Amino acid sequence: MLTWIKWACMSLMVGSVLTAVFMLWQPASQEPAEVSADADQAKSQIQVDKPLLVEHEGESVVWRLEADKAEQNLDGSMRLIAPKLELFTDSGRVMPVSGREATVDLLARSIEFVGDVKLRFETDWLLTCETLKYDGGKDEMVIPQRFAAEGPALAFRGGSLRIDRKSQRIWVNNGVWIEDQDPGRWEGLH
Repeated sequence: MLTWIKWACMSLMVGSVLTAVFMLWQPASQEPAEVSADADQAKSQIQVDKPLLVEHEGESVVWRLEADKAEQNLDGSMRLIAPKLELFTDSGRVMPVSGREATVDLLARSIEFVGDVKLRFETDWLLTCETLKYDGGKDEMVIPQRFAAEGPALAFRGGSLRIDRKSQRIWVNNGVWIEDQDPGRWEGLH
């Protein structure tokens, strides 16, 4: 309950500050009586350069999100251009995520990346996909469609998966294909 209240208050605070900044930048002249649909849409968005959002859990940082630009909608959602997300595990490791665009819903505590999404984990693993969603409520990343991952001497791809942020455990949900370029390393393991 407290987490929901925290997010609601943070959303209202960010929206209020962005609305105040937006109003300060507006000229003092009167608007014409007729307003086009494009003008209405422009009024419902606030442009922000170099936004930075951080979520904490106690004194620990859960994630840090920045982008080149953002469009803040008055409904509380944000559209980010060239977003970069850093997810921090309990062991202190960083899992960076990047993509062309992302949509952030602060009330739902979700971030959805689209277009050329890249996720690095365990320093030498790279996962690529077209869509990745971080669900803050479940504290996991979900890739609903096709993905590919490559690591040292091992590659895999499949239909969908999810990753727990804290433990970095991976569950493949649909059709996995694995290529092991060093099968001898598994000998003697039973």
